[in-house]
This record gives sequence, structure tokens and C-alpha cells, in this order.
Amino acid sequence: MINALMVKGIIENLGIAALGEPTKRPSVKGRFCKRIEVMLYDTGSAITCMSGSAYRRLQQNDILKTEKIHGAPLRRPVVMRFRQERKCSLRFEILGQTKEYRVFVIDGLHEDFILGIDFI
Repeated sequence: MINALMVKGIIENLGIAALGEPTKRPSVKGRFCKRIEVMLYDTGSAITCMSGSAYRRLQQNDILKTEKIHGAPLRRPVVMRFRQERKCSLRFEILGQTKEYRVFVIDGLHEDFILGIDFI
């Protein structure tokens, strides 16, 4: 968890895009071993997740652990269902800090990477 999401001035200093700019979405850049990904902040998302295509672009060094998920698909309010294939532990750098965090991989996700309320 990043301990800086309380005061507007602190957030601006961390480089989170979109504050005070309603046409831009709140996002931050995360660095994996060989690439940079734009990560969307989404307080409406209960979990941190990434698309299947973004997962396939990762290097083996970025992935600490992967496990298959069995169970009910995730549901969205619009009754659209997503297929969750796996959850994995990833290592990435965000806002100058290296994090190891559990991320759900979801095929058909409209964003490459979503930081949910569990991370924020």
C-alpha cells in the first residue's frame, strides 16, 4: 500500500495523472523488468487485475508465482462476465517503490492493468 493517498499535495508530488483534470483518467506508470505499463487507479474495482495480453508480455523475472483459479467468473454490473484464468504474484516498481503484489489475470479486460481498492 502506498501511504500517501490522504493529502492532495502529496498525491500530486507522486506523479499520479488526472488530478484536477476531468478529461484524463487517474493513472500511474509501473515498471516491470523490461517494460513500462500504464496502471489505471480504479477505486470501483475490488481487486487489482491485468489483462491476459498484458500478462503474456511480462518477462519470467516479473512473475514470482502463478496459480490457476477455479470457480465462478467475475461479474460486472452490466451482467458481462469475465473469465479469470489465474492469479499471480508480480514484482514491479511503482512511484519509486518495488512491490510484490497479487494480481488477477482476466481475459477480455478493457485495460491492461487496473490498480483496485485492495492496492490503493
